[in-house]
Amino acid sequence: LSFSYSFYYAGCAVLFDVEAGYMYFPPVEGTLFGAYPTRLLTHGLYSGLRVHLRIDRKYLEWLQPYVRVNGGAVWGKAELGAAGGQPSMEDWGSTGTVYAGGGVQVTIPTSVFKRKGRRLCLTKQFSVGMSWEAGYFWTGPMRFRLHPKGGADGEVDPIDVDGVSLGALRLAGLMLRVSFVVTF
Repeated sequence: LSFSYSFYYAGCAVLFDVEAGYMYFPPVEGTLFGAYPTRLLTHGLYSGLRVHLRIDRKYLEWLQPYVRVNGGAVWGKAELGAAGGQPSMEDWGSTGTVYAGGGVQVTIPTSVFKRKGRRLCLTKQFSVGMSWEAGYFWTGPMRFRLHPKGGADGEVDPIDVDGVSLGALRLAGLMLRVSFVVTF
């Protein structure tokens, strides 16, 4: 989910957008040693800059190629469950993120929303469409250290336990993005 605002027009063809958004990655689940369920949840907030080219030619106004650079914060929760399935240890980690990519946005031409010289919408720029994008996503290390939860009565085991370090998790790789677009 994101929101962008065009804040600068360089001539009639190049637009600069400020963008802010929220990312959600589906949970990754597995088992440790075939008996202990594990789960990783990841969320993120980002903001960045998008530069796109508006082609003002009569027959290509619907096509807008663009490049995007974003930065932000990502946080995740790692859980390790007991053999019965209930989470027995969990920890939250956070780090920074960077994304760069490019794509193309295709929208319905604004002339479609006119009828006999009148606009059917409140704004001159109203349109809907889709965008397809590919890029590279990278995060810094997210460190997790699992600590045992208290028992049913809320007390922690009297034996002092420091927890178990799971090391650092880095997320990186190719990212494909398909978006539905509404402009106004």
